[in-house]
Order: sequence, then structure tokens, then C-alpha cells
Amino acid sequence: MENDMYDEFGNYIGPEIERVPEEAKSSGAGELMEDFNELQRGARDFPPEEAAPSDPRIETISNEIVLQEDKRYYPDLEEVYPGAEVLVMEEDIQPLSEPIIAPIKTKDFDIVDKVHRQVMAYDYLEGFFQNPDLIRNVAVLGQLHHGKSSLIDTFLSYTHGISFDNKNERRFTDSRKDERERELSIKAKPVSLVLQDSREKSYLVNIMDTPGHPNFFDEVVAALRVCDGALVVVDAVEGVMQGTERLIKQALTEGLSIVIVINKIDRLVVELRLPPNDAYHKIRHMLCLQT
Repeated sequence: MENDMYDEFGNYIGPEIERVPEEAKSSGAGELMEDFNELQRGARDFPPEEAAPSDPRIETISNEIVLQEDKRYYPDLEEVYPGAEVLVMEEDIQPLSEPIIAPIKTKDFDIVDKVHRQVMAYDYLEGFFQNPDLIRNVAVLGQLHHGKSSLIDTFLSYTHGISFDNKNERRFTDSRKDERERELSIKAKPVSLVLQDSREKSYLVNIMDTPGHPNFFDEVVAALRVCDGALVVVDAVEGVMQGTERLIKQALTEGLSIVIVINKIDRLVVELRLPPNDAYHKIRHMLCLQT
């Protein structure tokens, strides 16, 4: 039935609609205007102290032009969490060159030095291992920076044919990267050398270079358990220090023979500038020798 009231173009062709007289329109509009005027007069007569408080959540709409960067779609974090410290992390702060899950890297502390030639033939060295009576195990003890590793470098210069240079210490026993960076021994390192005694008889000497720092005293104890004797290195200027006394007591506890080596005697002349007689008496006082 509704389709019969419109033609194919959508025009209304149904019965004529009754029109509202102009007097009724004017009377209805007049009543609305009178009601609106009464509301305005009532708002003027309303006392200000009894007026309803304004709601801060209701924002007034203005016709100001707001730029795109000044628009606020969400409240600030200080408004949502008042009195709390808010930290905002930037996105994509990790560079593209760094993977999200980094692969496990194995730390390599050892440095493999080039093998220098031996003065002795390897077949000659193998003969010592078959005769335990010609093998000596010696531990080199001493305070930190008293010259233990440098003394072993001197031994290596004779057995391996290496020119020893005081300005450029190789430190063969300090084979770890952290040891060379910190310039101190951390692990006990063995070195096998063929040395002769006063009667020119050759022995295979397994020298154990031990650290002098007190934090690595366990390495010294482990080295003394497998050695036959101890070589105690003492600085001529610093003398026998507390760490040296501790090492000597540990060697005596193990029942080892001790040999004292006074190192860095040139410091008495270069640094302290002592005459020969004063340097001699200082060494005697360091060794506690009685006249």
C-alpha cells in the first residue's frame, strides 16, 4: 500500500495531507517562546551561592583552531596517576645491528704464542721423562710484582734461544688475556726446562710459576703439593713482606726446601742511590744475618 503512494521517481501521489493552519503554528511558537523566557527569568533570580557547581569534566567547546601536534586524544600520565613517578620508554631503542636474542659467546682467555725452537732435541728431552731421578719440580714463590715471571723468562732465554729484553717483557707464563692486561699472574703455569747444576749435570726442571696476589693463594697451595722445592723471590728494595712470610710458612708446612733469590738489586742503585757498603748492609738486614 505504501508503494502505491509514490510513483516510480519517488514523488508522492497519495491523498492530500491536511495542512496545519497558520494560526496554530503561531500559537505553538508563541507558547514555546513564553516558556523559554520564563526559564531565563528564573535563572536570573537564582542566587549565586546556591548555583550548582561546575563539573570540571565538562569541557567547553570553542571554535579555536588546534594544530595536529597540540591535539590531546588521551589524558597525560600525571593526570591519571597523580603523585607517582612515571617512566616512559622509547620504542625501538635497540639498534638493528644488535640481535634481539644474542648468541652465547664463549670467553677465550688463553693466548697461543708462537712455539720457539728448543736448544735441546726433543728426543733428548724424552729421555728425561723415562728417568724420574733426573726430574725436579720447583715452585717459584714471591710477593706480587717481585719478578717471578721475569725470572722464568730469563730461564727461557737460555733454553729456547730467545733474546731477553728488559724493555719488552714477553711473560711466557702469563698466557691469559686478562693476565697480560692486568700485568699479574692469576693461574699457576708449569714450564719444563733443561738446566745444569754446578757440576754441569743436566736435569729436567719443571718450574711452576705461581701468582703473587693474596687472592690467588689457593693456586700456590696446589702448586706446592706437587713440587720438591720452592724458589722464593724477594725484591731487594721492598724486602720480605707479609705475603712472602705467608708463602714461606706454607712451604715449610709442606716440608719443602727453600732457596732465596734476591731480585731487582739494581733498584738499590738506580732508585735509592745507595753506595755499595749501604746496599750490602741493607741486604744483610733483609736476610736477618748476624755479624
